[in-house]
Amino acid sequence: MSSPDALPRAPDRIDPFHALQRVIERYRRDVHQVADGAGPDSLAQASAVIGGPLPPTLLRFLERWNGASLFRGALRLRSATELAPARADVPGVFLFADGPRPNERWGFTVDPQGGAAFGRWTDGDPALGQPAAFTPLHERFDRWLASTLRALDEDRLDPDAELDARLDADPDCGFLLWLDARRLLARGEAARARRRLERATAANPELIPAWVALGEVQLATDPRDARFSLLHALRALRLPAPWPAADAPGPALIERLDGLFPAGDAGWERELERFLEEGVRDVADEREGALAEAAALALARQRAGRGERRVAVKGLEDFLARSSGFHAPPPAVDVSLCLAELLIELGRHDDAERRLRRLRELPWPAAARAQVLIGSVAVQRQEPWAESILGDAFDDLAPGRLGHDLPAVRRDRANAQLWLAERHRVMERPDEAARALALARSVAAGVEPDEMLARMALLEGDLHKQRGDGAAAEAAWRRAHDHARGDTELLQRVLLRRGDLFRMTGDEARAAADYTRAAEVYQGLELPIREGWARLRLAQLGAGAAAELARGLFKQADFAAGVVAADAITGDPTRSIAWHLERAAEHARDRANAQRARPPLVRADAERPERRLGAHRAAIAACDVRVVQSLQAWLEGASKALDRGGGRPGDPQLTRYIAAVDLLSAHRSFEAAEVLLQQLLHVRPDGAAGRALVGAMARSPNAALVDGLLEALEGGFDPAGMAAAAEVLGWRREQAAVPVLTRLLGDATPRSVRKAAVAALGRVGDPDVIDAMMPLLDVPGMEAEVGTALLLLGEWRGVDAQAQALAHPRGKDGSRSRGELVGRYGGPAYLLLLYRTVEVEGPTGIGALQGLGYLGDPRAVDRLIDVLAGRDPQRAHVASGALELITGHHEDPEESLLRTRWIEWWSKHGGRFQPGMRYRHGKLFDPAGLIERLDHDDALVRRTSYDELVIATGAQLPFDAEGPYRVQVSHRRAWAKWWMEHKGRFPGGRWSFHGEAIG
Repeated sequence: MSSPDALPRAPDRIDPFHALQRVIERYRRDVHQVADGAGPDSLAQASAVIGGPLPPTLLRFLERWNGASLFRGALRLRSATELAPARADVPGVFLFADGPRPNERWGFTVDPQGGAAFGRWTDGDPALGQPAAFTPLHERFDRWLASTLRALDEDRLDPDAELDARLDADPDCGFLLWLDARRLLARGEAARARRRLERATAANPELIPAWVALGEVQLATDPRDARFSLLHALRALRLPAPWPAADAPGPALIERLDGLFPAGDAGWERELERFLEEGVRDVADEREGALAEAAALALARQRAGRGERRVAVKGLEDFLARSSGFHAPPPAVDVSLCLAELLIELGRHDDAERRLRRLRELPWPAAARAQVLIGSVAVQRQEPWAESILGDAFDDLAPGRLGHDLPAVRRDRANAQLWLAERHRVMERPDEAARALALARSVAAGVEPDEMLARMALLEGDLHKQRGDGAAAEAAWRRAHDHARGDTELLQRVLLRRGDLFRMTGDEARAAADYTRAAEVYQGLELPIREGWARLRLAQLGAGAAAELARGLFKQADFAAGVVAADAITGDPTRSIAWHLERAAEHARDRANAQRARPPLVRADAERPERRLGAHRAAIAACDVRVVQSLQAWLEGASKALDRGGGRPGDPQLTRYIAAVDLLSAHRSFEAAEVLLQQLLHVRPDGAAGRALVGAMARSPNAALVDGLLEALEGGFDPAGMAAAAEVLGWRREQAAVPVLTRLLGDATPRSVRKAAVAALGRVGDPDVIDAMMPLLDVPGMEAEVGTALLLLGEWRGVDAQAQALAHPRGKDGSRSRGELVGRYGGPAYLLLLYRTVEVEGPTGIGALQGLGYLGDPRAVDRLIDVLAGRDPQRAHVASGALELITGHHEDPEESLLRTRWIEWWSKHGGRFQPGMRYRHGKLFDPAGLIERLDHDDALVRRTSYDELVIATGAQLPFDAEGPYRVQVSHRRAWAKWWMEHKGRFPGGRWSFHGEAIG
């Protein structure tokens, strides 16, 4: 505010309130009512409210008239004691008048220099997305009053007529001149608007919106003047703004200025630095946050354009840390995405994905845009599941979602297909790559920048080269060069392709020159991965030192595919085996922590280390059998260390062992199978190491493992080894193992082996073994394994036999599992049996209590509550857990008055549970609830939920309860799709067995 609301020192010849006096004199006395002047105490109170002196002409008015009601109350001027902030969150705007329109309010603001602005205050409606706004109109109260009275007196309340009335009363006011210019712009009168804007900015040099509008108008004729005007606006801008303004500049100001400076311009960079350091103290709303974010992005791009990516990263990281403390922290999606892109280019892929992790929980389309970048990392690192990640992102960015078809979203969607095309090319699937490239072009049509056009042309040329068409490849790469223009990084990609053409024609000297130049430029641009690939091209021409340089760059980036390529060129593919193991062990540790959902990690965080492991696994699989010997030595050393007392979570030897078996399982050689079988059948590690070994062998593509496992079952190994072999075959679902496993069901087989064989046969799913398995129902200690296996195979007699055993007097001495099995799978017909069995002491009664919970019938609630009154704490704990299974409500069994608390809760909420219906966790039971439980943090819950899902529905869709997270996601989606197609067969609250209703 450049013109303070000050009065001349000499007495005015004309009373500043002459207009008010004239209006009062012209009308009858009852039309206008004015109060006597305010006393010193009231004025002091008003000054305290606004935190400083009142604007001079407003002060003079209150001294003469402490408020007024004009035009029979149409316009009400507040008294000194009624001055108040417009809103609690806008302390700088104070209301002083109301009317004449309904809900129309007027406010003023002051600045530390003594300037003031008087104008219209709009509350807005947050529910409708309408923000509050203050529109300044005059710099003095008396001029506001005179023009408002004139508009009322002459009935000029139409917006245009009112503005004209105010201009008549205050013709040199910068605020009014800006509003008049805006009106002219809306009418298309740019020349007249420009003159108004020049007057407005001359009258009030701090009128930022007018400077912005002037710059926009000047763009058409004089970009230099436009840049000056827009820069003036940026230099005057301070965040947070003193008041919320409807015409405050947004991120478009930064974007417009960015286009008026050449790339890498030092002056523009200084302007951005100054604005972020001096002009942004805080942000008060979404628009200010977007403006600050746009400035941070523009500064980062300027720095990255000069090759200073590390400096750009530091700037964005500082901005994110600082913005988190703002009054209205911006979501900073674009900043996070830009930061992740820069980190990816620097080879800091893990840091990039950790940054992208926070976007998972943000509204559409932030998570999907982040997934495109994660997919790009997977493609560049040659990791598994890249197709799945990019395909999901492409689908999530579908046009029209939530009514949006944003250019940025379309570009990201096209990028997903472009990276997918690159993945297909690398995997030597040229036809699929061509289809993905065509789809990317279709999606991006009309919004593709030159950078994307260049990348498309590059990929097209690569596909032509892959098919052996050198001429077409060269033509495509020439188009890429044209689109790349001043993009130094893209031009080096074209240069590398030119070197490839020279090499194809035998001109190795010119090829080496191109490769060397590209590598040096990439080094200057701080692009280590691209530099490494360029140096590997040199190494292929015989430059041995180039391979070492590339190898170092790739190791620094934990880039398994690059390290393997460098080792292969040097003639020793096993050279970096120790490095692969160390890095794989680190990723295995990260995966284990994520799988256990240790805060702040969630299971979805396991995907990143799993992909990293997948890259190392692929690298090992590409090596010759010499790598097996190295892995064997590591494996044996780690297993001996574990035998000496290791094996706790986080033990370095444990993570090394897990990593080694994981890598070894990827090698398809007979030698690798022998090492794994040796570990399983002879060493037999227990705990987490043993589970990792079984899981790795179960998922291994090595076919030689199956023969070794079958031989182990034929004899020659102790029972523990045979049981382990049976377990692996079961998880592999090997049909070839069924005859051998069936022979192990006989009485001569040790019980541990029989148990393993039964479980494995249930997993394999061959119903022909049911008759051979039935006699085992009477074998003590095998009830759970046999019953569950028979149920998985679709045989009801498994649960029926368990129920009969419970009813028989001898059944009272059985295990806990019988009651659980009958309750989970038996249906309502077994409610009374479980009631009676609850009375039995020991494991059988406890199993019946748990069975009542799995049964899910609310009629069991009273019986379970009665058990809480007993003196056996174990029975009380189990009964409380069973109640929670039915109701979904939790009561701490360690606290006193457990039974009383459950009685009170049931008396209030029991009415919503219908007797005779089945409930699980407070909801009517159906397969959808079990599918939801497949996402549980506990692997045991996931595994048992899957078994129950198969038994209830009869569907045989797969689910790997302890496998890679993305595989589990894929399996859950398949189950969810199945449920949408079949849910009509499963009414909520009913019992079912292999798709048929029971009970």
